[in-house]
Amino acid sequence: MNIIIVEDDSLTALFIKESIEDVGHTVVGSFDNAKTLFKTINTLDIDLAFMDIEIHGRMDGIECATILQKEYDIPCFFITSYQDTTTINDAMGASPLGYLIKPVSEIEIEASLAIASKSLKNISSVKKSPTHTKNNFIFLHKSAKFDTLHHSYFVDDTPVQLSKSESKLLALLSQHKNQDISSHDIFTHVWDNFDKEFSQDSIRTLVKKLRKKLPNDILKNVYGGYYKLVIP
Repeated sequence: MNIIIVEDDSLTALFIKESIEDVGHTVVGSFDNAKTLFKTINTLDIDLAFMDIEIHGRMDGIECATILQKEYDIPCFFITSYQDTTTINDAMGASPLGYLIKPVSEIEIEASLAIASKSLKNISSVKKSPTHTKNNFIFLHKSAKFDTLHHSYFVDDTPVQLSKSESKLLALLSQHKNQDISSHDIFTHVWDNFDKEFSQDSIRTLVKKLRKKLPNDILKNVYGGYYKLVIP
């Protein structure tokens, strides 16, 4: 298997790397933060990740592992010193293959790799989801892009978390870029269950929240209750 390590302690990362390689697997990358990982992920062939929960940067290991699983079909093992129930429950939300408590032993890593090999035997030679191609992306700015297939938003190749409503709104505006979109069209697209009463305040609040995550001056208000995503 091709494996990445996301761990901010260099000695622990080295120990994991050597343990993995001792049983014949390949470590294709070692990172201490999510931003660096996501900048290079499209150049790597990854089957599995060993992930510490507390890593450098604004994104923690749980969020990083969730994105790896959801967007790239890459499962993970968590390796951490945290043993409290709350942290473990939060980590389980990322659907890991397992959870190892530090200090881990070579035997535990070897056992984890055996479990992963069995779980991934039919897909271990398959690269991360091939649907993440340039054709899926709309470039909102030189550093920002939106994946129209998975409704994922990236800045500097780092995923930015959007709420469900923000994602729906950005998808609609991206689909109709440089066009005026009415408040009513936004409302029916975002709140499509018809249980919510139409509200301009709800739309303005949603637009304001999304605008904070987008490049400056690309989400415009247009007279008459319209909005436009302006992309060159």
